[in-house]
Amino acid sequence: MVATVAQSPVVPAGMSVLDYVLLGRTPYIRPLARESAADLAAVHEVLDRLDLGGFAHRELATLSGGERQRVFLARALAQGATLLLLDEPTSALDIGHQQEVLELVDQLRREHGLTVLATMHDLSIAGEYADRMVLLAEGRVVAVGPPRDVLTEKLPGRALPGPRPGGRRRPRPARRPGPPPLTAGPASCGQRRTAQPASPPAGVQARAMTEKSAP
Repeated sequence: MVATVAQSPVVPAGMSVLDYVLLGRTPYIRPLARESAADLAAVHEVLDRLDLGGFAHRELATLSGGERQRVFLARALAQGATLLLLDEPTSALDIGHQQEVLELVDQLRREHGLTVLATMHDLSIAGEYADRMVLLAEGRVVAVGPPRDVLTEKLPGRALPGPRPGGRRRPRPARRPGPPPLTAGPASCGQRRTAQPASPPAGVQARAMTEKSAP
């Protein structure tokens, strides 16, 4: 089973944390039926695991960005899936909350045998947490492998526009707003990797896919 966490999940107005996380149990509830005691127990277990038990009856809209992100993860975990897809899970968070969320994801991956596939903008953060990366620039794959092999000074430069025949350079495509997109895939070990990547050159639009798999 696959669970996803969208970049900006749609949350109905007035929905409580408990009700939102219960949505993760939808695959186990028959049409027109109510959640069972087992569904409620699974949700409360996930809330306690993510230190959200005290927020169960709070409206989701009243929580901070980091707290909401943990609730989004809780809904995915309540589904009981072993493959977790994250679409830019830290894009709306400050640096402190980014680290908090990714540390939590890495801990859950190790403890519960999850495989995590995520897309991310920040190359430095992706390189720190991913075990395997796919770097895209201008819609092309330019590097695949562990962060130490992908995030080098040479590889991002390969995505720069080359010279036209006759010595003139091809014009660079217009840059999209925001930092370059990045993607990460399953990890082969439980240890974090600390990479010191160079920033991609101006004009390069990088997307990295980072992968983490169960240890």
